[in-house]
Amino acid sequence: MSKTSELYTQIVTNAPFGLHAAESQYGIGQAHERALKGFWGFFADASEYDKATRAYQLLADRYSQRAGDSPRENQEKLNEMVAQARFRTAELYEAQANEGIYDQSMAERSIEAFGDFVEFYKADSDLEEKVTEARAHMNAMRLERARGLKGIALFYEKKRQWVAAHTYYGQINQALIIDVLNDPDHEAEAKELQSFANKRLSEELFQWRVRDALELYAEAQKAEKKNRPFTAQREYRKVKLNLEILPADLERAATAAEIDLVRLQEIQSAVTADLERIQQLLDERELARSRED
Repeated sequence: MSKTSELYTQIVTNAPFGLHAAESQYGIGQAHERALKGFWGFFADASEYDKATRAYQLLADRYSQRAGDSPRENQEKLNEMVAQARFRTAELYEAQANEGIYDQSMAERSIEAFGDFVEFYKADSDLEEKVTEARAHMNAMRLERARGLKGIALFYEKKRQWVAAHTYYGQINQALIIDVLNDPDHEAEAKELQSFANKRLSEELFQWRVRDALELYAEAQKAEKKNRPFTAQREYRKVKLNLEILPADLERAATAAEIDLVRLQEIQSAVTADLERIQQLLDERELARSRED
C-alpha cells in the first residue's frame, strides 16, 4: 500500500463517519487508481482495480443516507461523494472491460453498476447530466459485450462446436436491446452485429451442424469398425448433439445444404442406439478387465 493510501486509511480509522473520513476514503480509491499507471507507465498491478473499486464501494455503503436515517453533518456533501463513488465504480468496471481484463463479466458488472446509478439518481435534477452519461456508458458497454460474445462464438465456430457458438450468438440479441439499436453513436455497428448473429442463428449454423453430423457419423462408423470404441463414442456424441434440431429447422438446413433429409432423419433416429451399443461394449470390456485383475 502506498504512503498516501496509508495516510488516508489512518484518517478513516480514527474518525470513520465524518466528512474528512469520506474524503479520505475517496482518496484511497484515487491512490489505487494512480498506482495503476505504474512507474513511467510500467509495472502496473491490475489488482489495484479491485482495491480502488472496494474503496469506492465502501464509501457508498458507509456514507449513503438510507430511508429513515437522520441527516448527518455535511449530509449534502456526503451525498455528492457517494454519487461520485458509485459512478467511479462503474467506470472502473468499464475500463477493465475495454482493456480485456478478466472476462465478459466486467462488461456485465459495468452495465449493472451504471444501471444502479441511474436507479438511484434518475429523479435527482442535480444529477440529470450524470444520469444521461450513465445511460450512454451502459449502451457502450452493451455493445462491447456484444462484440465479446461474437468473438467467443467465432472461437467455437473454429472448433466446430456449433451448439456453443449458437448459445453465444443468441446472447448478442439479449445484449443489443432497443436502447443500443436506437443510439445514434452505436446504431450502425449494433445493427450490423445483430444482422450477423441472426444470419448465423437462422441459417448458417444449422447448415454447418447437419454437414458436420453427416461427416462425423461416417467417421464414427469407421472408428467402430476399426475397434476404436472411445473414438467412435466421441464422434457419435457430437452427431447426436448436432442433430438435436427441431424438425422444421432440420428440413430447412438439409434443403439449404443440399443434403438428403431422409438420411439425416435416419441418423438422428439411429445415433442413440449407436451410443448404447458402444457403451455396452465398453462396459463389457471393463468387466472383463476387472475379472482378469
